[in-house]
Amino acid sequence: MKSPRPKLRIHKTQRDLSSPPPASGRVPYVLIAVILMLVVTRIVPMDWWFPAPKATSTPVTVPIERVLPPVITPVPPPEVPVAAAEPVPAAKPLEKKLWQLNAVPVVLDPGKVHVAIVIDDMGVNVAKSREMLDMPSVLTLSFLPYASNVGEMTEAARARGHELMVHIPMEPMDGTLNSGENVLMTSMTPQQLRDTVEINLGKFSGYVGINNHMGSRFTQDEAALAELVSILKERELTLLDSKTIASSRAFVIAQGLGIPAAERDVFLDDDPSLPAVRHQLSLLEKLALSKGTAIAIGHPKADTIVALKEWLPQAEAKGIQIVPFSSLVRQN
Repeated sequence: MKSPRPKLRIHKTQRDLSSPPPASGRVPYVLIAVILMLVVTRIVPMDWWFPAPKATSTPVTVPIERVLPPVITPVPPPEVPVAAAEPVPAAKPLEKKLWQLNAVPVVLDPGKVHVAIVIDDMGVNVAKSREMLDMPSVLTLSFLPYASNVGEMTEAARARGHELMVHIPMEPMDGTLNSGENVLMTSMTPQQLRDTVEINLGKFSGYVGINNHMGSRFTQDEAALAELVSILKERELTLLDSKTIASSRAFVIAQGLGIPAAERDVFLDDDPSLPAVRHQLSLLEKLALSKGTAIAIGHPKADTIVALKEWLPQAEAKGIQIVPFSSLVRQN
C-alpha cells in the first residue's frame, strides 16, 4: 500500500498595489501605444509633431518715402537785383540868399522890442549923409542910385556897420515932381521895366533889398509891382514898402510872390522941424512897445540928425534894441 502524498499548503498573501505589475503584464500596453503612434504619424504630418524652429526675421527696409510724406523743397522766387544802399549824405547847411549874405548880423535880445531906422535919400546931400554914417547905432541906409560917388560912400557905410538898401525912384501921383533918374513907370513894358531895375541895382553892391523913392502911383499898380517883385525874387532881394500912399500894394504883392518884405510904420520927418521929429520918435517908441517891432523912415536932414543923436543913446534904457532892417523882414 502506497503511502499518501503530503498535501501542499498554499499560503495566500495580499499583493502590494503600490508596486509595479510584473513585466509580463505591461507588454500588451506598450505594444498598443506603439501601434497607435505609428497610425497617428501616418495621418498627422511630422512638422506638427516637431515644428521647425522659427527663423529669425530680418527687418525689411521700407523706403522712407513710403513712410514719410515727400519733402517739398520750395523754389525761391527769382532774385531781383537790389541796388546797394547809398550812404546818407550829411545834411548840408542851408545856402544863404544874397540878402542874407549882405545883411548885418545881429543877435536879437528877447527882453527888448526891436526897431529899425531906415534913412532914405542917402548920397545926394553928401555932408548930411556922412553925418548919418557917424550915428552911434546900426542904421539901414537907403542910397539913391544916381547919387555921385555912391559906390565909395556905400563902402564907407558898410565899413561902419550900417546895412544898405537901394532907394529906387518910382512914378509918383504928381507927374510934375522931379523923382530923379531911371524912374520905374507904370507905362513901361516888362522888358523896359527889367532894364531900368537892372540899371538901378547895378550902381553899387552889398545891399539887402530895395525901397521906393516916391512911387505913390507905381506902388498901386499890381501888374507893374508883380514885374518888379519877380526881378527881386530872381536877385534874392527883399522889399520895404515905404508906403508913400496908404493904398500902396507893394508889401502885399511881395508877400504873395514869396519874397521877404516889410512895410514902414512911422515917418520921422514929414515935418522936418525938431519938435515934430521928437514927437515922431516918441510915437515910434509907443508903437514898438505895443507891437514888439517897428520900422521908421527918416532922411538926412539937420533936425532929424539932431533928434536921432539925442534919442538913439536913450533907446536901450527904454527897452528898445536898434536893429538892421533885414532882421525884421517877414518871410513866407
